[in-house]
Amino acid sequence: MEALEAIRRRRMHRALLDEPLEDAAVAAILDAALAAPSAGYTQAVELLVAQEATSRASILDAITTPTWRRAHPRFLRLYYAPLVVAVAVDPAAYLARYAEQDKLDRGLAHEDAWPVPYWWVDAGCAVEGLLIAVSALGLGARLLGVFRGEDQLRSLAGATATTRFVAVVVIGRPAAEAPAGSAATRARRPARARLHPLDLSAQRTSELVGKLRDTRPGGNRGRLP
Repeated sequence: MEALEAIRRRRMHRALLDEPLEDAAVAAILDAALAAPSAGYTQAVELLVAQEATSRASILDAITTPTWRRAHPRFLRLYYAPLVVAVAVDPAAYLARYAEQDKLDRGLAHEDAWPVPYWWVDAGCAVEGLLIAVSALGLGARLLGVFRGEDQLRSLAGATATTRFVAVVVIGRPAAEAPAGSAATRARRPARARLHPLDLSAQRTSELVGKLRDTRPGGNRGRLP
């Protein structure tokens, strides 16, 4: 029950301190990301890791612009967080993998043949594994989208031209600060609207999830009707 209570109370802290992280903690976080599932065991999710100030800044500079940074001064605090990880995946590696003899009968050697492009699923699993490890270690993280700067990131990583960057995660020790962003302004969608139980047992579990989320700390405590 103690473990369940710890899971219930755990939330991701987005305000970070500039204190260094232990090497073992960083290694555990990276290992959790690399241990995520991989379709066809393609193993084409890769991590660009930066711990020194100039290296961290090179990633954050790539995905933003000076104008945007001036308009969002809170973002500048992330430059002082001790760990930045950019998560990348190469879709071409999946097409090559599924053109190999043991996968050829799946008919997935061409991108348009995939009902769901699993390279995005695998990259998402890696991000989630990383974030779970961060939370388990009592640390905080800020997840940033990559809406620009992929060429710069590919250059920094020495990655192939077909590599895509999915997210940048900034990690550090959590600071005590009120939630900011969408979680502070948008009411939480109730669990009952997001769970679809198929049988009575699942329905009972779903009701319990709803109760847990209703008492979960952090974020906006408003409820949608």
